[in-house]
Amino acid sequence: LAAEWAHAPYWIWSGPWIPLHFYVTGMLTWILGDPIIAGKALSFVTGSLTLIPLFQLTQRLFDRTTATVAGVFFAIYGVHIGLSSIVMSEAPFALFAVWGLDVFFRESVSESPRLRGFLGSAALIAIAGGFRQEAWQLAGILWLLMLWKPRTRRYAIPFVVVALSSFVVWDISNA
Repeated sequence: LAAEWAHAPYWIWSGPWIPLHFYVTGMLTWILGDPIIAGKALSFVTGSLTLIPLFQLTQRLFDRTTATVAGVFFAIYGVHIGLSSIVMSEAPFALFAVWGLDVFFRESVSESPRLRGFLGSAALIAIAGGFRQEAWQLAGILWLLMLWKPRTRRYAIPFVVVALSSFVVWDISNA
């Protein structure tokens, strides 16, 4: 689909699949010329970059030693290496979901949480939702966490509206 889209862009009627991976791979196909190389490049780059927000998130929630151990294990974990070397949507999903979690928890534990930080987290999760549906479940879980905490409750509605925007676009396009 990505190669077909790269030759003549059109709205992909995705059915049960979320099409952002096809669009991004198609755009990279314009640059790199081959959809397989483009898809592998997307997976490799995003899979490798996932280590950065994972390290930051783990350090924020635990400590530097735990973050280092988690980063090393993630870097040598066979499934992650496999998913980062094939043309699939898991690696970009992981990057944007973990990055969104890092931003979310940075705002959650700050002295004065800001709407801008939560909206940034929600935008990253919405992008992750363009790759895989699990991001929409993550958005719901984080929304419930925000409702539970009095300091973040006032940001819960704007957060979930932005975080689920990819779901709304996907749902309307398939209606």
